[in-house]
Amino acid sequence: TLTAREHLTLFARIKGFPEPELPNYVDSLLDQLTLRPYADKQAFSFSGGTRRKLSLGLSLVGDPRCVFLDEPTTGVDPESRRFMWKLISSTMVGRAVILTTHSMEECEALCN
Repeated sequence: TLTAREHLTLFARIKGFPEPELPNYVDSLLDQLTLRPYADKQAFSFSGGTRRKLSLGLSLVGDPRCVFLDEPTTGVDPESRRFMWKLISSTMVGRAVILTTHSMEECEALCN
């Protein structure tokens, strides 16, 4: 199984990110997602919330113009949920975010 760093690196390579810039780019994503402590741990060992953060990070690799998020905070503790809402809100600038959720609170926090 892959570590968080390996997942982000793989997706960045698939997206065609320049190889010399990969380590710095991946490190900045790990910091942005607060995943630095988990960078070199295998993803299968992560809690549900940490897996969701990694999934969100993978969706943002390569700075896509459109991001699809399917219930991004399901099963996440309230503190992590608020963190992810802030991260999603900050990434909505300049891109379309299509979000599915059963949470009206999440809709109110994220949709405009």
